[in-house]
Amino acid sequence: MTYTNTSEFRAADIYNEKYVQPVMDKIYNLLGWTVMERVDDNLRQYRGADVVLKVPVGGGLSYVLTMDEKLDSKRRLNSNFFHFKEKYKEDRDATSTFCQELHMYNQTKKWQNGWFHPAVHAAALNQYYVYIWINGEKDTDFSNKHGKLEKLTEIEVAVVGHDALVERLSQDPKFQYTPEAMDALIAKIKHDVIDWNTDQKFNSPDYAYQEAYLYYSGYLKERPINLIVPKKVLRDVSVCSYAFKLTGKNGDEEITSYRRTKPMPNEDGVKKEQIYFSSISKFVPEIVF
Repeated sequence: MTYTNTSEFRAADIYNEKYVQPVMDKIYNLLGWTVMERVDDNLRQYRGADVVLKVPVGGGLSYVLTMDEKLDSKRRLNSNFFHFKEKYKEDRDATSTFCQELHMYNQTKKWQNGWFHPAVHAAALNQYYVYIWINGEKDTDFSNKHGKLEKLTEIEVAVVGHDALVERLSQDPKFQYTPEAMDALIAKIKHDVIDWNTDQKFNSPDYAYQEAYLYYSGYLKERPINLIVPKKVLRDVSVCSYAFKLTGKNGDEEITSYRRTKPMPNEDGVKKEQIYFSSISKFVPEIVF
C-alpha cells in the first residue's frame, strides 16, 4: 500500500483553513466576540494560538482569550457529512468524531508528540479550542482531488475549554493523562501495530476507554496516533456549540440559519439539542462559561 501524498493533503488543509476564516469571524461576531488578531506567526500557531478574541462577560468586563481552531474538513466534502434534517428524529451525526493528535512522524522522519499529548497540551497558549466541522463542495477539477473548498454550505462549531475534554475523559479511571503515562501508551501502541502501512483501531480491553478510542493511520506519511473522540462528547463539554447553514460561494458565504447542538436542559431538566433550524435573525447566543 502506498502512502497518501501528505503534502497535497496539507496544502488542501491550509487552503480550507484560510477559506473558513471569514465565516468563523462572522460566527464570532454573532456570539458577540470581537476578533482582535488573526495570528500568522508559525511558532505561536504551533503552540495553539490561531485567533485572539475579546469576549464580554458582563458588567462591562471582557476577557481577551486565545483560541486554537481545529478544522475537520478533508475527504468529507461533497459527502452530505452532516445529514442535516429539518425534521429532527435522532442525532444522526452523533457518532462523528474528531482526532486528538497524540504522536506523529515529522518531516525529518522522526517521531514527535502531537498537540494533544500532555507535554504539548500543558505548554499551549490557548484558553479554548474551537472544533470546526464543515460540509461543502470542492472544485471538481481533477487536480483538486484532495478537497479544496469552492462552496461552504454547512458548518458546526464547538468551543471547548482548554482542559474541559481532559477533565471529562479523566472521569474514566483507565484514562491517565500524564506525559509518562501517555509515553508508555504510545510505546505499547507502536509495539502492537500489525502493519505500519495500514490503519488500525485499538479497541481491545487494553486500550478501551468509555468515551474515546485510539487509532493509528498508516496510510498517511505522518503515521499519526490519534485519540478519537465522538462529536457528542465535544458538544457536551463545550461552552457553546452551533450548526449553521450558509448560502453563497467562493468566500462570500453568508449565514442563513442555525441550530443549537449543545444539549441544554429543558423545563424538565432533561438535556436536549435544538430540533429545528431557525432564521439567523432570531439568533441569541447561549453560552455557558
